[in-house]
Amino acid sequence: NVNNNNVNNNNSAVSLETSQATFLTDLSILLCLKNGDLYILNLIVDGISPISLKLRKVGTSIRASCVSRFRNNFLFLGSRFADSLLIRFQITQLKQIKVDEGNNINNNN
Repeated sequence: NVNNNNVNNNNSAVSLETSQATFLTDLSILLCLKNGDLYILNLIVDGISPISLKLRKVGTSIRASCVSRFRNNFLFLGSRFADSLLIRFQITQLKQIKVDEGNNINNNN
């Protein structure tokens, strides 16, 4: 059960082919798709068992060849196709990620 109501109003598919991913929290995963779109996949749990997934587009960036989280609030997006990025982010709520990287990534609350 993937809730993609926040992705857009039509039922478009998200392809994970050649995508990159990293955990932001124990229940949130950042997905970097091959076209540069960034999504947060939230795992909705009941105790310890996942019961649902919520997928939300949070912005667009470079086409990442690798992604890594470090020092609690930094992401490294490495790319063979463009300049790599070091991004500072802040988790403002359990399900909301604020990205501080200038004009390269737009935060869609």
